Amino acid sequence: MNDDGWIKIHRSIWKNPWMCRPNVLTVWMYILCHVNYQQTDEVFEGKRITLEPGQGIFKFTKVASEIGVPQRTLYRVIELLENEKQIVKQASPRNTVITVVNWDKYQLCDKQNDKQMANKWQTNGKQNENLPIKDKEYKEYKEIYKEKEIYKEKESNDFSEVAKAYEANFPCALNSFNASQLNDAINEFGKEAVLFGIRTARAKNVSKVSYIRTVAMNESRRRENGNNSNGSADAEFVLPFRQTL
Repeated sequence: MNDDGWIKIHRSIWKNPWMCRPNVLTVWMYILCHVNYQQTDEVFEGKRITLEPGQGIFKFTKVASEIGVPQRTLYRVIELLENEKQIVKQASPRNTVITVVNWDKYQLCDKQNDKQMANKWQTNGKQNENLPIKDKEYKEYKEIYKEKEIYKEKESNDFSEVAKAYEANFPCALNSFNASQLNDAINEFGKEAVLFGIRTARAKNVSKVSYIRTVAMNESRRRENGNNSNGSADAEFVLPFRQTL
């Protein structure tokens, strides 16, 4: 068993009511962390065998000692996991081979999650050696990373435009809380809808960001329904932004 790297835990684990039991969860996590993630040759009962990803050889006395549970409890949990179709075991007088069912489904096949976990680069521009991305996926990952950076830049520009519009129309400074609220509104309703909310709030002499969010939400819904607001609403509320000094 290699101690380097990590495993993936799917959120659906909490749909299994047994995982709310501390001993069950502890044993399950121990197994997931100690099975092999690649083919490995081991000796089992005097014979050389090849363990596939998701398989491991366990000595229950050692497991019980390391996780701090009685052996009887460990045996009951192992039996439970087997009945739940989460593992298959091949027992011997000394050791037991445990196979995690659906290992490939949750640990090997979700490439998109691998890319999300590998979301940072080292400062020298090289990929972190521990990232779970194969060499043939390196080019693909670089493209995804580049797209994310372009999106972040656009997101930053959108907020900058909205922040300037807010400060140009209202005398109060844009504090961190209001800035966060406006940024959330941009992500939810779009930049144009938020700018429309600012113009409307200015016309109504209301500076509350909550009001701007409400107007932006309604405007976003109108646009989604195909009801363009370039008619009377814009005619009434479009005002030139005050120029900052």
